[in-house]
Amino acid sequence: MSEINFFEHINYFKSFVEGNIPIYDWQTWFDKYAPQLFSNIKRLDYLRLKFYPLEHLCKILDKYGISYKKRERCYKCSDVLFQAIPGITIKEEIITFAQNAKFKGAKKIVQEAWMHPGMHCPNCGFTIFHSYKVD
Repeated sequence: MSEINFFEHINYFKSFVEGNIPIYDWQTWFDKYAPQLFSNIKRLDYLRLKFYPLEHLCKILDKYGISYKKRERCYKCSDVLFQAIPGITIKEEIITFAQNAKFKGAKKIVQEAWMHPGMHCPNCGFTIFHSYKVD
């Protein structure tokens, strides 16, 4: 099994982070390189790449000093994403977002006036979850 060199893939990672590559292309890339990744990186890093690619790829780009502009559009349908940030996004913004959203489950968000922190698509409901440190 050959070792994976992240730097060889850095342009692909940057394109994905910036929203130029859809999620299904990332999944194809990941599936292709999964055996090499599993053999050459820590298990936790492997799982982060598999389940949280955007966050982990940003860390890889940062490590190599590569500048990028994080995506603001949905992986699946290219609609503009809504950001729910604890302590910044207010209930009224969440309710307004959910009232105008088209995805299943939006009514529950209106009722609860809460949504998980992250970036949310109003069209298809795709979500990029974020976790924030509480100081």
